[in-house]
Amino acid sequence: MEINRMGNNKLKILVDTNILMNVYDGIDPFELVISYLEYKPEFYVSKATIMELDKFLNEEKSVIKQKRARVAMLYLETNKSSWTLIDEADNILVDNLLLELCKQYNFIIFTSDRILKNRALKEGIKVIYLVPKGKNISLNFII
Repeated sequence: MEINRMGNNKLKILVDTNILMNVYDGIDPFELVISYLEYKPEFYVSKATIMELDKFLNEEKSVIKQKRARVAMLYLETNKSSWTLIDEADNILVDNLLLELCKQYNFIIFTSDRILKNRALKEGIKVIYLVPKGKNISLNFII
């Protein structure tokens, strides 16, 4: 696959909730991808992801989840010029919606969720995967 890095053929990356939750651990997901690719792709965040973070903010059972969600929301606000909102949220599971959006808009999913990664690969969706407990990513496609 040949990518014109200066034209309209930029990679379009849909960011999963768990990637944003990793900001709490000092991982800057946008910068990680930019430095790996050596250029800035187009980042997208779904409304369903924002809603999921908001749900975690109010989750009384898990203080750490609240903290992670708060840091993720602050990261999105601080970097709001770096991503575009996909204003779609259905009454289906967030992972199912993300996979549908990837198919519909030819997005690459950026996740650290092994189950979501495997589902995406089975459905022919390109994946950028954050290796657990690390700051390394892997791609299942050639740039």
